[in-house]
Amino acid sequence: MTVELREAGYHMGQNRVARLMREHGILARHRHKYKSGSSGRHNWPVAENMLNRCFTMNLPDRGWVADIPYIPTGKGWFSWR
Repeated sequence: MTVELREAGYHMGQNRVARLMREHGILARHRHKYKSGSSGRHNWPVAENMLNRCFTMNLPDRGWVADIPYIPTGKGWFSWR
């Protein structure tokens, strides 16, 4: 904010800008650091690769593929953890 004010022609220090923002209830927005969802370093069991990347089936309902460790089914949630 201080840099933008200086570029606009207002010459004031960072502390003054912070104080004025605080007095007027203005909060700075900051970007959050990217955090990966999973590192792969865990002790959970890993499902066996039964399809071996062969995603075409001769009969229906022979192979299911998902990118999450649980699948909603008609009989409830299927989880392999």
